[in-house]
Amino acid sequence: MIDTVFRNVVTNALKFTPKGGVVHIGYILEEEYIIIFVADSGVGISEERQKKMFRLGYRVSRDGTDGESGSGLGLILSKEFMLKNGGDLYFESNEKNGSKFYLKIPRLL
Repeated sequence: MIDTVFRNVVTNALKFTPKGGVVHIGYILEEEYIIIFVADSGVGISEERQKKMFRLGYRVSRDGTDGESGSGLGLILSKEFMLKNGGDLYFESNEKNGSKFYLKIPRLL
């Protein structure tokens, strides 16, 4: 499940970063968690969309920078997968200034 979440977040970062942009992947070690982050220099997420992220019943999907489509379910499922494994998925973003997604994974795994 965590592998699927990581793949989804990286794919999204690439999807929403225009050619010539940058995607950084790194990690932070904490006592009880490993936090993997995926940061991009892409289009970012508006405040309005941020409020609806991870919530069923709201369509927050949009086309990627090359017109790629999506269902909007990937991040909802990813959040659930992380919670089921004792972790979390969260993000910070500024519209037009990219996004940074965090996968918080218990060090037991």
